[in-house]
Amino acid sequence: MSMYLVMAFRNLWRNSHRTLITTASVFFAVVLVLFTRSMQRGTYEHVIRTSLRTSTGFLQVQAPEFRDKRSLENSMELDESLIKKALAIKHVTHAVPRIESFALASTGEDSRGVMITAIAPPQ
Repeated sequence: MSMYLVMAFRNLWRNSHRTLITTASVFFAVVLVLFTRSMQRGTYEHVIRTSLRTSTGFLQVQAPEFRDKRSLENSMELDESLIKKALAIKHVTHAVPRIESFALASTGEDSRGVMITAIAPPQ
């Protein structure tokens, strides 16, 4: 060991209470940060999976024009071969034809924006 390491080690243990308190505080701070970060990541994953399960899912097939202008005029015709191709992808378990759009609903003086979702349930 070099002379500097020996002096540093002696200096740390010159006041052992201060060294132990500092070491314990750093240790508990790191444990607390790791715990909160894991809780945060777990919560993010849960929220994403829940929203995907109740919404479009992990895979969404749409017409190329729909990306630039989200309008029903840019939607695509349902083709059975497209559903078969989607179901052929590994880990894809379901394929549900769906249309989502925005509308304005009003009654009397009140108007609100609403989301309209239409699906074709399996027969």
